[in-house]
Amino acid sequence: MIKLRVNGQERPFDGDPSMPLMWFLRDELGLTGTKFGCGVSLCGACTVHLDGQGVRSCAVVLCQEGAKAPCCTRDEGGPFGAAL
Repeated sequence: MIKLRVNGQERPFDGDPSMPLMWFLRDELGLTGTKFGCGVSLCGACTVHLDGQGVRSCAVVLCQEGAKAPCCTRDEGGPFGAAL
């Protein structure tokens, strides 16, 4: 199970860890403010805040194997920190 902190709330996810963050936000949480644009991280329509920086959510997976930090188990919600 993956635990993410989104907008200050911890959100569990028991699905595919390779799902792009954008689809998790839109399909799983119903946060449709994140838009699908080009799907290849060029247009910026899917930009969200991640640990205080803007990232293209279509190119960020929920849990990347071999990542430097334990992205799925940190209290801050992995790479998605409380800033989302």
